[in-house]
Amino acid sequence: GQDHEAGSNAFYVSLRGSSTDEILQRWSALADGATIQQPIGPSAWSPLYGMLTDRFGVIWIVDIDPRA
Repeated sequence: GQDHEAGSNAFYVSLRGSSTDEILQRWSALADGATIQQPIGPSAWSPLYGMLTDRFGVIWIVDIDPRA
């Protein structure tokens, strides 16, 4: 549902795992100095989901594989 804005939301990096502890650890590292778009938490499609823009401007989607 987002309009394309080259340089702002040109692409996303997805980080998916099967371990809650591992995903929360990775999220904490990425969140240092980041802008949080969606705080990590349960979503309709995943036990944990979050989205942020890291301190370098890279947009990350972090979640747990719902099949895990």
